[in-house]
Amino acid sequence: MDYSDVASSSVPLSDAFEFIAQSHLTPSSSSGPFQILPRPRILVCAPSNAAVDEIVGRLAVERLLDGNGLPYTPDIVRIGRPSSIRDGAVKDNISLDHLVDAFFRYSPAQLKERMILVDQHRKRVGMNLKKMQDYVLHVRATSTPCDLNALAVQITSFAEERYRIGLEYQRLEMVRDNRKEVANARLQESFLDQAQIVFSTLSGTQSRFLAGSGSQRGFDVCIIDECAQCVEASTLLPLVGYGDIRVVILVGDPRQLPATVFMTGNRARIYQRSMFQRLQEAGLPSIMLTQQYRMHPEIRQFPSRYFYSNSLRDGGQTLLYSPDYYTDRRFGPYLFFDLTGRELRQRSVRNATEAAFIAQHIDALITSFPAVNPNTIAVVTPYLSQVACVKGALRSLTPPLDDVVEVTTIDSFQGREKDIVLFSCVRSGSGEIGFVKDVRRMNVGITRARHAMWIVGNAATLQLSKPWAALIDDARRRKLYISS
Repeated sequence: MDYSDVASSSVPLSDAFEFIAQSHLTPSSSSGPFQILPRPRILVCAPSNAAVDEIVGRLAVERLLDGNGLPYTPDIVRIGRPSSIRDGAVKDNISLDHLVDAFFRYSPAQLKERMILVDQHRKRVGMNLKKMQDYVLHVRATSTPCDLNALAVQITSFAEERYRIGLEYQRLEMVRDNRKEVANARLQESFLDQAQIVFSTLSGTQSRFLAGSGSQRGFDVCIIDECAQCVEASTLLPLVGYGDIRVVILVGDPRQLPATVFMTGNRARIYQRSMFQRLQEAGLPSIMLTQQYRMHPEIRQFPSRYFYSNSLRDGGQTLLYSPDYYTDRRFGPYLFFDLTGRELRQRSVRNATEAAFIAQHIDALITSFPAVNPNTIAVVTPYLSQVACVKGALRSLTPPLDDVVEVTTIDSFQGREKDIVLFSCVRSGSGEIGFVKDVRRMNVGITRARHAMWIVGNAATLQLSKPWAALIDDARRRKLYISS
């Protein structure tokens, strides 16, 4: 079976394009003509695995369209160690290891049977393409009126299907004809070479498999998300590794957390600066995206006014959020709970009173509204000790919720979101609030929720900070302040 044409052509639809180009048909459709547009090869990066998986997860539920406005399902590959990939759906569907391992699950008999089925499918698709070709010739010979756009879409669909079948057959041959180590390497190269979108952490772009793929095929576009959270050196990794990139898109928010560096003084400030910040300071034009698609308007209101000059606008479904628990005042979309507790300091800071309140509040929510899925809830806090403290409080519930409600630091949660987020501020009665006063950490913490953002803290202590005083005054003015 000869599938060499699949491997030799970077444009799998060449036959279909040739049918259309040589037909000299006049479209009868009133819409614009169908265009043959190249599909760019895109490298998407972020500083952490969690940030990468967040993008992939959102892409999985979006309906992508090509340049002709038609549904488009690109070949996507996520590279990275399986243990580092947080999202189970990503790990089980588009991770490179999963895609490759699927070909080694066949027994010899199953492999042979699969190759026969794929070959039969190829022949059926080939027959459909032949019928389309014959129809084109008939139209040309008889001058029959024809909708060229519709014909182009059909031919393109069949040709793409034949292309994918050919790739699968090639990969089955790799498993059949080679030792496992050789087949494994060739399969990895095949998936990476044919992927239209490749997802990786910034450090992962230097992996030997991706670097090898990039040297052969290259990338047209590189998108780096959470770029304001990256040190310059890490941002340069995909750019120096793939010199043929034509377009670089940096996405980030300089009003949120920068990179974490383990040094102090002027050297830390210089090293911590992102390329995003450097380019902005150098006067490179940037685009402010003002349409937000995450937060309920009540959640969006304060951060938009305080951090973004009141420029954020609500888009998508945010105006339609109306979960049942909004009917209970304790579970409104945006609330500040003033809680007088006592902080304890060891290596980090924790507040058992806040932890107990948060666990009880989540328990009351789930008890009152059983439709709420605990997996859609997260608790964020500035302090690692408080993470353990909140998990302990959730573990003491009946049933325990520490394995289903995510509890993590604000820094680890940057770039992510959940339906319901509780912010444990921790500091109480000590006369100072530590790095809770970092306005960028505050901004990240209060903008992670889609449906409900509940902030738990000691108002008297937090008001030592001007930004926190503004938030608390705003909550009081809007009657979203609850003294507990």
